[in-house]
Amino acid sequence: MPQRFKGKNKKAIDLDGLGPGRLIGDVTGPSMPHPTEATPPLAIKPDERFLSDPQGGSGILLGRDRTHTRFSGYGGEGDTQAFAIRITAGYGSCNPGIYDVTGHWPEIDPKTQEPLLINPSNRWDGATIYLSQKTDVDDNFNCADGEIGKVKNRAAIAMKADSLRFLSRAGGIKLIAGADNYNSMGGQIKSVPKIEFIANNDDTDLQPLVKGDNLVSALNKIIQYINDLNAQVYNMLLIQKGFNEALGTHTHQIPPTLVYGLPAPPAFVPQPLGTVTMLVPPSVPASAANTVATFEYLEGPMKNLTSMVSNLKNAGFRYLNNPKSPAYILSEFVSTT
Repeated sequence: MPQRFKGKNKKAIDLDGLGPGRLIGDVTGPSMPHPTEATPPLAIKPDERFLSDPQGGSGILLGRDRTHTRFSGYGGEGDTQAFAIRITAGYGSCNPGIYDVTGHWPEIDPKTQEPLLINPSNRWDGATIYLSQKTDVDDNFNCADGEIGKVKNRAAIAMKADSLRFLSRAGGIKLIAGADNYNSMGGQIKSVPKIEFIANNDDTDLQPLVKGDNLVSALNKIIQYINDLNAQVYNMLLIQKGFNEALGTHTHQIPPTLVYGLPAPPAFVPQPLGTVTMLVPPSVPASAANTVATFEYLEGPMKNLTSMVSNLKNAGFRYLNNPKSPAYILSEFVSTT
């Protein structure tokens, strides 16, 4: 049978690791009711009940809190009030192998040739939904602390697989932290629990989400304050313009003067510039100086201020006040508290 590979590491039909007498001819394929593949038996405790498919590769384990071996978890320690349900598809499917076996978990120990059992594993099982009345969920599933920290000795539900999808046809999806006043141990809850989204299990740059409505309000106020400042500066320029026009009509000759017996400096000829009075050396034409002064000190800044008002208005409309804009900062479908 030609090999077909799905994914990066495993063949589409993988018969490696079968026990003696299990591989007889072409025993796998779409025509077989129960394809044969290596599925080591699950190690089950006497106080556990196991419901599985005929191959044993998926099942529901009813018992007490157990993270791996029969001695692990609060159930392994003998605690009461630690009942648990584990729903798994693909026991050990993430395990790269043991000893000199790679790519799968064999049914036969490659060293002793004895039947090899497998324990449930939060790390190695393919897809798992775990419910426990009492467990250390963050430690058991290797979760980053975040700001919430590690929750211990509490009821928890954990889901783990290569991919998780939460789908809702109607009614939406709500993530609610703090739904009740008492925890699973009967203790009163006095604090408000948090919701954290942690990518790559890395909490080193964990930051709070913003409240969109408050952010819009704050940014609108900032725009308003900038516009107020803009108006003040513009008014100052208008006042300065009037002052310059009045000053431009006044000229006087600077008389030659001796300072501490030194020769007088070269005389400057006063020139009325219309908007600002400057003492211009005789070599600079008055008309040129007037044009430069008028633009640099008044017309240029006034045009910039007018343009700034327009830009602020457009930015506020695009980002803050128009829900139909592609740049609108609020999500239409996702909210947070």
